[in-house]
Amino acid sequence: MLQFLAIRIVRNWKLSLGLWLVLAICANGVLNGWLNNLRIFPAAIPRWEEIVDDGEDAFLPSNMPTRRAEEIFRKAFPDDRLASSAVVILHRPDKKLTDQDRSFVEQTLTPRLLALQNESGSIISKIRDFNDNQIGKLLNSRDGKATLVVVELKNDFLDLRNTPTIDRIEHLVNPARGELRTKLPSGLQLALSGSATVGGDMLSAAESSASRTQLWTIILVVCLLLAIYRAPFVALIPLFTVFVSMQISMAAVILLTWAGKMGIEPFTLLRPFSGLQTYISVVVYGAGVDYCLFLIARYKEEFNRGQSVDEALTTTLRKVGSGLVASASTVAFGIGMMVFALFGKFQQAGITMSFSLVIMLLCALTLTPALLRLAGKCAFWPLQCSSIADAPKRRPANITIWSRWFPENGVERIWESIANALMKRPGVIWMAAVAVMVPFAAIGVIYHNELSYGLLSELPPDTPSVVGAKAVQQHFPAGETGPLTVLLYNPKLDFSAGENYDAIDKLVQNLTDKKEQLGLIDLRSAIHPLGLQVETGIVARGVAKKRYISTSDGFAEHVVRLDLVLNQDPFSRDSMRQLEFVERRIHELLPASIQPGTELYYLGTTPSLLDLKSITDRDQIVIDGAVLAAVLAILIVLLRMFSISVYLVLSVFFSYFVSLGMTITLFWLIDPQFAGVDWKVPIFLFTILVAVGQDYNIFLMSRIKEDQRTHGPVKGIQTAMLSTGSIISSCGIIMAGTFFSLVLAGHLRGSQQLGTALTIGVLLDTFIIRPILVPAWLIMLNTNRFGSRLGNVLGATTTNTPAATS
Repeated sequence: MLQFLAIRIVRNWKLSLGLWLVLAICANGVLNGWLNNLRIFPAAIPRWEEIVDDGEDAFLPSNMPTRRAEEIFRKAFPDDRLASSAVVILHRPDKKLTDQDRSFVEQTLTPRLLALQNESGSIISKIRDFNDNQIGKLLNSRDGKATLVVVELKNDFLDLRNTPTIDRIEHLVNPARGELRTKLPSGLQLALSGSATVGGDMLSAAESSASRTQLWTIILVVCLLLAIYRAPFVALIPLFTVFVSMQISMAAVILLTWAGKMGIEPFTLLRPFSGLQTYISVVVYGAGVDYCLFLIARYKEEFNRGQSVDEALTTTLRKVGSGLVASASTVAFGIGMMVFALFGKFQQAGITMSFSLVIMLLCALTLTPALLRLAGKCAFWPLQCSSIADAPKRRPANITIWSRWFPENGVERIWESIANALMKRPGVIWMAAVAVMVPFAAIGVIYHNELSYGLLSELPPDTPSVVGAKAVQQHFPAGETGPLTVLLYNPKLDFSAGENYDAIDKLVQNLTDKKEQLGLIDLRSAIHPLGLQVETGIVARGVAKKRYISTSDGFAEHVVRLDLVLNQDPFSRDSMRQLEFVERRIHELLPASIQPGTELYYLGTTPSLLDLKSITDRDQIVIDGAVLAAVLAILIVLLRMFSISVYLVLSVFFSYFVSLGMTITLFWLIDPQFAGVDWKVPIFLFTILVAVGQDYNIFLMSRIKEDQRTHGPVKGIQTAMLSTGSIISSCGIIMAGTFFSLVLAGHLRGSQQLGTALTIGVLLDTFIIRPILVPAWLIMLNTNRFGSRLGNVLGATTTNTPAATS
């Protein structure tokens, strides 16, 4: 079957090349929008930014507590639905605000913002300053040195439609180039913060990181390929193959998502998110270049044996094709296990990355051979333009980067030295390698769940929203940036008057009495609408009831709201522990008269993060198990050796914790205040590393099985190491370079951390796991180091060939 397919692919290389070029051109038209000018479709094809969804909450399951709380809040308080906000902070670092400062707000800043609100199509719903009759007093800091102007928006904080408005506001208040800088009173400082500002900076950083990541990936891959092979065609062929695959993959995702938005099943399941293209890019470039190089390396080996170009390509596809399919299947199925996640972003990443890898495999098996056939005998120019048989006196080109630093066959000598050492002392070397990595693995295990959930910690410190947030925190309590809203809902009780209203008053008093224990800075309710520190008149309290007790149809008088300002940063891990404690205490302090039938819901930054943590913790366990099971099943089918397959999976599982531990250690050394890796890092690191890491194991084990048939169980391991060492090392360096592009290009800390961890993991797999831990284990098995009976149980190879005694 493989022989037939190989012959067909080689014979029809022109057709294959033409089809891929047509698809690539069409894909470019979809991505850049010019295909719409041809009016092929009845409606315009959307651009990538028009199909993505954003926000973490939007990807949480609908049955999560905060999603239910948001639904009740939206229906019970429809006029108080604050989707997001931009907050202008005006402050003086060394003294209180002056009358001139307040006049600037009243006569200059607020009117200019109101002018934006009155423009056609404005997304601004309300502007509030210290004169606001509801919350005006809350916008002044207690130290008198700062005041806030809040611009409430209609869209979610990660909505791309916020961008023009945020840009206009920043153009007004930017301290360096803003329109109002010349009218600013001397010494008064302006900064811009708020959820919409943070969201805008996140989207901008994600978009910039995606484009820069692809650029840096291409630069690194080209440089590494040229340095390793010193042949331009060998560098360009994998790069062109992966570029075509990437263009087609991204265009296909857009088209399929577009079909889903029109109601076509099953594409309604697709919901791409901003930043997804970064994950697709690094996985496709990393794995795709490897697949191409495996083909090219075997093609060169066959070509140097004297075969013609067509014969060498056919033999290569026949011998390597099944291994590439197996490797790609392992990676695609492994990453595809993310579909079992409940958090939507993990699901989407698993679906789209697996889909893109399938397209990459098809390109590697058809487009790469076509390009090699097009290059003909000059594929390795200038080092070689003929086979060894054609030029017997020509010294074979040494095509590895290390040859510049070592004598002829230097790389092969290194691998030969390692193989010889393993043959003599496999157990000692195995234990030494493991001993060096165990401390880092322990760090990875211990701090595996010490994660960062802060949006601001993702952004560079000089980002406008980060600067603004720090200014706010200097003058307002940490919890003021994300108050905790508590909803009490009982369809059978009227909370607006009588004993039920008194019960709410009692609950407020109980919480106030326990404020030190709870870490409570302030509490706002129908009884204290402006907080505990501000006396409220009877009239104002009556008006405040509409804000804190629902008057909406179906929920009128049945829903009451409390706003709690806590002393912890709402994005910190401590705030989650504090929330869990506050929830328990509120349940205990709830008066007995209103307990039956009353449901408690919690809204705000910290409840959303707590839901996110609980669902991603669950997903981590499920996906880890599913990935390991899928990869193990594929290895068992391919290798037909159960115990060795288990060992291969465990070795990569071990390297995952080592990589995570090294990453945590590195970032802690850089910043002693390091709060933990970003919450997305462990699950993406595990899935990609375990799935991709099996590529080299499959390639090595396939060659070991092939060589053992000729050289015997032990000698076959040694010869396989020698024949695969250079190519696997080259592929590992290139894949590590691909992942390192996340570090070079990423503006988001999470991307930099993931890139660092993946780079470390691939290098560990390339230079420790694959060349030391795997061969050493196999040698010990096949030399009875575990005893003959245990060796047979663990999977020692048996053979009847004369070379078995080697």
